[in-house]
Amino acid sequence: MVKFPIAGQSFVTIRRKNLLYIDKTEYIYKIIEDEGCYFLSRPRRFGKSLLLGAMEELFKGNRQLFKGLAIDSLGYDFQPYPVIKLSMAGLIGSTEGNLTDGALRETGAANIIESLRYRLRIKLNAAASDNNLDAQKLVQDKGLNFSDIPPNSLLEIILQTLHDKTDKKVVVLIDEYDSPIQSAVNDSGLADEIRKELHNFYSSLKTYSDDNKIHFLFVTGITKFAKASFFSVFNNYLDLTLDSHCAGICGFTMPEFEEHLVPFLPDVLESKKREGSLAESVALDEFKQMVLDQYDGYTWDGKTRILNPFSLINFLYFKKLNSYWYESGTPTFLMDLVRENPYEITRPDSFFLSTLSLASLDIGHLSLVPLLFQTGYLTVDKVMSDTEYLLKEPNSEVSEAFNVGIMNVLTNKTNKNIDKLVKNIYQALHDVDNMLLTKCFATILDWFPYEIHVPLEYYYHSIIHCVLKVLKYKIESEVSQSGGRIDMVLEYSSKCVFVMEFKFESLVHKKTVANADGTEEVKMITVSPEVLLPKLLKDAKDQIETNNYSRKYENEFETVHKVAIGIAGRTNVAVEIYK
Repeated sequence: MVKFPIAGQSFVTIRRKNLLYIDKTEYIYKIIEDEGCYFLSRPRRFGKSLLLGAMEELFKGNRQLFKGLAIDSLGYDFQPYPVIKLSMAGLIGSTEGNLTDGALRETGAANIIESLRYRLRIKLNAAASDNNLDAQKLVQDKGLNFSDIPPNSLLEIILQTLHDKTDKKVVVLIDEYDSPIQSAVNDSGLADEIRKELHNFYSSLKTYSDDNKIHFLFVTGITKFAKASFFSVFNNYLDLTLDSHCAGICGFTMPEFEEHLVPFLPDVLESKKREGSLAESVALDEFKQMVLDQYDGYTWDGKTRILNPFSLINFLYFKKLNSYWYESGTPTFLMDLVRENPYEITRPDSFFLSTLSLASLDIGHLSLVPLLFQTGYLTVDKVMSDTEYLLKEPNSEVSEAFNVGIMNVLTNKTNKNIDKLVKNIYQALHDVDNMLLTKCFATILDWFPYEIHVPLEYYYHSIIHCVLKVLKYKIESEVSQSGGRIDMVLEYSSKCVFVMEFKFESLVHKKTVANADGTEEVKMITVSPEVLLPKLLKDAKDQIETNNYSRKYENEFETVHKVAIGIAGRTNVAVEIYK
């Protein structure tokens, strides 16, 4: 039986050990038909490194590794080329996150840049060795010191030597080009120094490309920083990120899932039934849908469905529907950005993306939504035009884990605190308990600090939406229907739905008061929550009834609960559930 590859196993290892490999060589063949410079952005753990590993062996001419794969029957000649493959991960700090502010202060920018140069020289030395070259000897033969030579100069020596030795153009594959900048993205000054250093490196590469000594250049990364060193040097690259022809180049498409992975599901299902984590009544089709809900949902063209490869392989290996991808390490800079810009994820219209916003990400002025898309927390929902997209969260794994992460960041509450709150909300919805749900919502609002408070209805609506998404129910906000837009709809089960309307008012109001001398002045009047909350509940109920919000769901669900939610001031809440 085919075994599953574990994280980090190379293309060579996978093929030689006959581990599960989903054939992507047809995509590769279409790309490499023409010489050129290409860029591909995909989230972490989506198979970019494996893709480059396959390209490396292909260009080395190792045909035996491709027997039985698509490219072996497409007429590719497997002509060998000299190949330089570099991963830019680990050049700054660790491979799994950013340097902390403390580490930056202790290390200092000059030492960090020198460390970058040292590590890059080591990687170039390894790349030279893979081509049977001794980089240190090459440097010494030119009367230079290996420990002092700038990485761009070392790159030039290796490129020229390979070209001269083989009389062939060189293939260059660069993985995680953006890792060094990401590692210092919270320090714009240091990030700029790193960018300058890498600019020299990529400039040397561009020189050899212009001199027609580069056969093929393929670069991968997560984020596309507009002024990053690579993009500021290369102006003739082809960006494959949103290209429909490459939509399935990383991750598992639905046909691939059906053919190669679904056959493993019966064994996993039986295992879960034996351990008691699933009821005996759960059918295979139902279980398959659970897997899709957890790991499916990605798309880069609005048509080609992609399942998360890292999570799916881990699920089949461990036989547990866990959040493997999220737990494998969320970029620190992303959560820091959420903390600094909470309003970007609380605006109803925030999940809109243009190709211009993707192409103009400035390190000093990062925008959260494009980054959420590039890092895998949002995916294409609908293609509006050639340059405009609507985005959504891809699946339950991302939705639950990321919303918990947001709460961790913004409230400083632990997962234990959040789990307890979520259990209480489950109970309140199950029992249709007004008092318990009111207490839960008040707790939520009390957790969010005053500093990020916005005295507008959408702010409270968005916070509660964020928390409810952790429950794994289907939740929609701003649901359009004939009578208007419903604030929120929560599908509790196939038979029960909650239709919610929010109303908010501040406790402090401006009021024009007439003075005894006939003049008027504006005074601030404080209203008691006990007076305001009943009014807000009535307003919410009136809107539900006037616009007949429940009508849309009465034929689809046996039970339609209407929920009026009044919020007075910052943390005063009242909830009324009725039919």
